[in-house]
Amino acid sequence: MKLTAVLMVAALAAGLVAQEPVKPAAQPATLARPAAMLRVAGGAPAGDAAELTEAQFLLRALAKAQREMFARSDAARARGESFNEMTEDPTPRYRPLFRALADKNDVDALLWCVQHTSPVRPDRSGEVDDHAAARAAFRKDLAALLERAKDRQLVSAASVAIGHGGETLTAAEAEQYCEAAIAKDAAAAATIVTILAERMMDESDDASRTKATALFERALALETDAARKQRISGRLFALNNLRVGMKAPALSGTDLEGKTVSLADYKGRVTFLEFWGFW
Repeated sequence: MKLTAVLMVAALAAGLVAQEPVKPAAQPATLARPAAMLRVAGGAPAGDAAELTEAQFLLRALAKAQREMFARSDAARARGESFNEMTEDPTPRYRPLFRALADKNDVDALLWCVQHTSPVRPDRSGEVDDHAAARAAFRKDLAALLERAKDRQLVSAASVAIGHGGETLTAAEAEQYCEAAIAKDAAAAATIVTILAERMMDESDDASRTKATALFERALALETDAARKQRISGRLFALNNLRVGMKAPALSGTDLEGKTVSLADYKGRVTFLEFWGFW
């Protein structure tokens, strides 16, 4: 009996040693959120995952805060109360946190900062404040972003550069940034060239429209996707055939009775065309 008890105790001890709880692995560094970040975000947003970087954490937390703001706005309006979304917007609280990460060259934070840089415009008094420091910061962020971004981030960065042409950047500077992005990632070239062409086609001067035509043709040569090529062709056709003062292209269709109707039949007469559809 004593021997059995001793064996049982020995076996139990061996089992205890073998089954000693494994210490939990250390949490990834990405989960070590700075106190300021957690305070602004109100804690971790729902669905937070270990692989989220700090910038991705902020993006998710900001999106959650904005959804909550819009829900409060809808509820207030349903009660017949006023709601000022400008003062309730959570974005200003997050800006310093994104700025701190952008200063560390975090790609997601850099992209957020350049996307949320307000264009420089005259104020209501007519006085112009060029915000030289803000312009310099934007250019620095954009240059750093284009150097580090990949794939869709690169396209987004180029889109920001194009969008700021004539405001924070000149059109020529925007084109230079786009060329730098294209040189870095040939796969994004067709998309970037198309975006730049669309911006150029909105200008009123002939030189810009000529440049847009060349860019669309370049995009067609670069693009490999059939559906996207068709869209580019449509934009090119509109640029060269659907401008004010041009002769209308030949159009034909059927009316409600199945009769063929041609635009040429109305030549010399004031004609109003209305296009509509479902998408």
